[in-house]
Amino acid sequence: MEEQRMTRRQEQALESRQRLMEAALQLFSRNGYAETSVHALCTHLGVADSLLYHYFPGGKKELIQTIVLENFTALIGELNRLNEMVCDVPLDAMIEMLYQAIRKAVMSHQDLFRLLLQQQPVRDLVPYELFTGMISARQQWFLNLLRARSATGEIQPMDFDAAAETLDSMMLYHLGTELLGLPGSPLGRDENRKRLIAHQVELWKRNSPQSARTQP
Repeated sequence: MEEQRMTRRQEQALESRQRLMEAALQLFSRNGYAETSVHALCTHLGVADSLLYHYFPGGKKELIQTIVLENFTALIGELNRLNEMVCDVPLDAMIEMLYQAIRKAVMSHQDLFRLLLQQQPVRDLVPYELFTGMISARQQWFLNLLRARSATGEIQPMDFDAAAETLDSMMLYHLGTELLGLPGSPLGRDENRKRLIAHQVELWKRNSPQSARTQP
């Protein structure tokens, strides 16, 4: 019986901590990190200021670092789950799946990205060295995927780093405009996105062994 009560207390503690982090991210994103005090945050939640320091002894700095790291880790995890699904699909379908997965992941964490885009003090506080490795791992996965497609003859040998950076830039431009609420993203319209993806794939396939076999 005591063990069950302890388990429930632990669950309640995790729920309280999560509610605190979610409310903090919303307020930081809306009002600014520097402009949102511990007292304002706890008043918004209807809890005592001491609760924040109970979960985050380092105060607001530890809170924002934990928010960024945990959200970013969750986002990378969401993307990593797609890895096996795209290995054997056609290249254009693979890029569409990647785009949809990245968009879904980013938009589900849009408060985090808006905060990082708008608040220089937050970027100075974030321990980037803790998760830059996760970004590098994602980039390396995509490079390896392109190399594997080239090894099968589906695409030609090329500067794979440049190819990956081109695709990243296109997607990041779109997601940045969407996060900032700006109109005119080239990937926001389905037909236009399909045209751009088809163009990119055609460039990668040009003069590849597979492409040569299909020439009349």
